[in-house]
Amino acid sequence: MALQRLVKSALWIAAAGLTLQPAFGQAGGNAGNRPAVPASMDTAAPPPVRITGKVILEDKSAPPTPVLVERVCAGLAHPEGTTDAKGNIAIDLGHDIIRDPYAIHVQPGIDLAPEEADRPFMDCAIRFSLPGYRSDMVSMSTAKPVGHPYLGTVVLHFVGKVDGYLISPTSLEAPKDAKKAFDKAQEVIRKNKQAEALQNYQKAVQIDPQYAAAWYELGRLQAAIHKVDDAKQSFNAAIKTDPKYLSPYLQLSALAEVSENWPDLAEVTGRLIALDPIDYPEAYFYGALSNYRTRKMDVAEKFARDGLKVDLDHHFPQTYQLLASILVARNQPAAAVEQLETYVNLFPRADDIVTVQANLVQLRASLPKK
Repeated sequence: MALQRLVKSALWIAAAGLTLQPAFGQAGGNAGNRPAVPASMDTAAPPPVRITGKVILEDKSAPPTPVLVERVCAGLAHPEGTTDAKGNIAIDLGHDIIRDPYAIHVQPGIDLAPEEADRPFMDCAIRFSLPGYRSDMVSMSTAKPVGHPYLGTVVLHFVGKVDGYLISPTSLEAPKDAKKAFDKAQEVIRKNKQAEALQNYQKAVQIDPQYAAAWYELGRLQAAIHKVDDAKQSFNAAIKTDPKYLSPYLQLSALAEVSENWPDLAEVTGRLIALDPIDYPEAYFYGALSNYRTRKMDVAEKFARDGLKVDLDHHFPQTYQLLASILVARNQPAAAVEQLETYVNLFPRADDIVTVQANLVQLRASLPKK
């Protein structure tokens, strides 16, 4: 009974704290777009900082598609735009002035000093995302609010072939009027004009029902204003028009998790992992969670362990806690102790560290005496 109580107390916050993934820019070089709910309308945005540089592959060629550029601050990823078709970087950071409550890559335990007024992004790093590739993040510690920090040449290293992509080809095929409405929505959402943005995204998909990126951004905005059913329809429309477009899958996964629709969660994360088994440790977490909730513990354990292998930079540490709960449910308390010990060692400053340590003490006490 003690072990079962631990399962309930340990599964806890990892699932409850999940939210939607930040979205990916679609409009090209300066496509930093984040439909969102304002954190505070009274807080002035930091001055923009333009970053420049270049992204190449190991053979020095340009990436096969534009690369997503994200600003990562305190573990929270803010998509700011993409490279151009040749891998060149020229993006103004700081347009993301409305905070997105549906962000997923929140890593506990990061202890950052307060931002200095004249260096708003000094504690941030720049991350480059292309399915099937990995790169090191570039620190912004020397960035200034004016000028153009040069990031140099960033090399993407091939990890493995994937079938999915972040930039839907339907964006290139959309007619002029649909792109115009989409671009207008991107422009006004930065000013927190959500109603106007909603109208323009809807106009874009009315003009071109095959415009996957517009369906996706429409769904993101609908989710942000709590129109969940409409958001699901939009994300599913994006997938229907472009089944290999990765971005909508995680959004649907998060919505299924929030509504505790475990069969839907298992189905959509399975499809995402089939398209890209490399880049989404959170998909493995969702797969583990859905199978844990439906008592398929052997499948849940495999998802969790595979997720830890994929999450090389520990961006999704909740998996350690979930795996511990799965192992407890499978009557393997010693193995569960190892997972919680790993979590405590990796994230000693996590917000939930006291709770995890208490669970660890309780679990150790349940082990057979030597």
